[in-house]
Amino acid sequence: MGNCLIHKNFHVLFDLLPALPGTRLVVAGKKATPYGEHLEREIARLGLTDRVLMPGEVSDGDRQWLYENCEAFLFPSLTEGFGFPVLEAMQAGRPVFCSRKTSLPEIAGNAATYFDGFDADALAAVYRDGMQRFAADPAGPQKLQEHAAAFTWAETARRYCRVYEAVLRGRSG
Repeated sequence: MGNCLIHKNFHVLFDLLPALPGTRLVVAGKKATPYGEHLEREIARLGLTDRVLMPGEVSDGDRQWLYENCEAFLFPSLTEGFGFPVLEAMQAGRPVFCSRKTSLPEIAGNAATYFDGFDADALAAVYRDGMQRFAADPAGPQKLQEHAAAFTWAETARRYCRVYEAVLRGRSG
């Protein structure tokens, strides 16, 4: 999920596919970008047209269906302002794999499995280990949903107010 922009780092997932026979990858989001065009060329060059789907932008309903029906959500992004797709996947109870870059560890916390490297072997090892742990924990989906539920607009507003109040106190004192 997300627009096809280079910082999303989606191309590294193509190298993971040979280690996961039968697995298909869906890269949904605005693809009419230079990076989106690069991804489509790479898919063709690597012979992955039957395993990588790039439907472009999807409706809210289709996006929710994708979250609810995926085996896992992989988000190797290098730069995120927040990371809404991570929380959306967790709301659907799906295991999340993401990078440790920028805001993602703060958002995903201990509920995600992290990619520390982006070479094919490292990605495959992390994915297999994370999926085994997820399968072994019957409460896994519920834990993910509970983690995501902690992020509410009301709590966000409260935290912004605390920041503004602290700044105003600092200026007046």
